[in-house]
Amino acid sequence: MKIQAVWALALALAFGSVTFANQAAEQKNSENVVTGCLTMGSASGEFVITEEGTGKRWTVVAGTGMDLAKHDKHKVKLTVTPDPQKPDRMTVTKAEHVANTCSAS
Repeated sequence: MKIQAVWALALALAFGSVTFANQAAEQKNSENVVTGCLTMGSASGEFVITEEGTGKRWTVVAGTGMDLAKHDKHKVKLTVTPDPQKPDRMTVTKAEHVANTCSAS
């Protein structure tokens, strides 16, 4: 009886580890790159990027240690991932300056 309980626990831990590894891989694969005009959003710490070519607007927030305010009203290339706590916004993991000015589509 105790052996069955030990095996059940071992299997549960093994499957849990595999699930966690798969979730981490999926999150890494969910990165997107968006190029466009970055402007300050309506809420503190939020920004909006208007995608070049499509005009699609994305709400974004800076990742740890990032300063997006210096890119306000600039054309940028952002690498973003979905924000797990707010599905309607993205977290910026990398920001590349493209130009000092931009025209939002």
